[in-house]
Order: sequence, then structure tokens, then C-alpha cells
Amino acid sequence: MSIKNLIIDERLENIVAPLSESQKLGLRKSLEAMGCIDPIIVFNDNVIWDGCQRYRICVENNIPFETKSVDFKNIAEAAKARIQHHMNRRQMTIFHQIEA
Repeated sequence: MSIKNLIIDERLENIVAPLSESQKLGLRKSLEAMGCIDPIIVFNDNVIWDGCQRYRICVENNIPFETKSVDFKNIAEAAKARIQHHMNRRQMTIFHQIEA
């Protein structure tokens, strides 16, 4: 999939708290050292469902990456699944956990 065809939907991205600057730096170092070992997850063929920061870093640094597609009926279903997917990760705020 062409990197310029992927879309970051802010509604989906903002479900998870943003990475801190130190987390971004750690992710960048990891991607530069090992490459992108986890695929960027997309739905509707080009909307990023998970992996927005990896995508940005990969594009900025010309790091190759793979994509994996998941199916959702609409953005609301995708958002609910994203909340559930991240429920036990540290990026989820209490607010987002209650919302789910």
C-alpha cells in the first residue's frame, strides 16, 4: 500500500492519549534500529485504525512498513473497537475506560 494513501482520522487517533515526547523518542529509536515490525492497521483500505505515530515516524524517516486491514461498518464501530483494544494499555485515561 502506498504511504501517501493512508489517512489519519483525528477522531480515532484522539481516543488514545498521545505519546509523551520520551515515548515518541523511544518509538523513533526502536523503528530506526529494528524497522517497523508491527503492521499499521487500517480500515476502509486507507484509514489508520492503529499505528498513527508509527506511520508518521516511518514516513518521516523512509522506514518501510506493512499494513493489515480490519473491517468495520463505520467510524463509530471502529472507534468502539479501538477503545476496547486499548482498554488495558497505559495510554487509556480513566475517562476513556468509563466511556467504553
